[in-house]
Order: sequence, then C-alpha cells, then structure tokens
Amino acid sequence: MIEFVLSRVTLMACGMGLLMVAVAVIDAVHEDTIEEMEEDLADDIARLLDSIDGDDPITLTLHGSDILPDHHHSLKVHDHVVEVTNGEDMMRAVTSSEMEFELEYGEVITISSVTESLGDVDDSIGEHIDLFRGIVKIHGCTSASINSP
Repeated sequence: MIEFVLSRVTLMACGMGLLMVAVAVIDAVHEDTIEEMEEDLADDIARLLDSIDGDDPITLTLHGSDILPDHHHSLKVHDHVVEVTNGEDMMRAVTSSEMEFELEYGEVITISSVTESLGDVDDSIGEHIDLFRGIVKIHGCTSASINSP
C-alpha cells in the first residue's frame, strides 16, 4: 500500500514540474506575442495617419479604449513619429502625417486632416467660430449646422 501512495506522490510531483515548465513556455510566447502586437500597433496607426493625411479633409474620432490594449499604454504622435508606450518600452513608427496629438486609454479625441485654424474667426467676445464645411463650432459648446448660401 505504501508503494502505491509513494508512486502517486511521485507522479503528482512530476506532473507539477511539467506544468510549471509548460506555464513558463506559454508565458514567454505570450510576452513575445504582446511585443509583436505593440510594434504592429505603432505601424498600423502610422499607416492609418498616412492614409488620411491627403487633400480631402477628414475628421477622425479616436477612442483610446478601442485602440490601446490596456490602461498601461499610451499613444503620442509628433514630429512624423508614432510612439506607443506601455510604461516600460516604447515602440515607434514613422509617418508622413504632420498631425500632433496624445491619446491615453479611456480618452476620446477628435483629429482632423485640416488644421483647426482654417476658417477660425474671432467673434469679439472671447469665443472662436470655426466655419468649416457648413459647421459652426463654438468652442465649449456643441456644434450646430448653418445653412449654406
């Protein structure tokens, strides 16, 4: 009877050892996959910005929780460089876009392929009106349509 118990204890010890080795291998593969995905994310965002930075004006709303994997990640675009940071490492990609913005997980920002100053008019009471494509935008208030002549 004691031989049976000892054989089962030995079997369990070997199984735990194999399980620990398998977990270590899976963890290493998982880390490599996450790193590749982060590098691909920076490249994908650069390609997206390159595709919208053309002659046609385009407005794009970016949701940080949809683009970034988790709250440890952030995105910064400046000086023709896309940077995705996970708190420790920074992945970079080159873009031809001249846009500059930062995005954190959970944030929502709107960017445009046309500069904000196009059609910006001072209304002499401290507000600015953006007359762009038939939309009046008074900063701090919601946008409203106007009738085009």
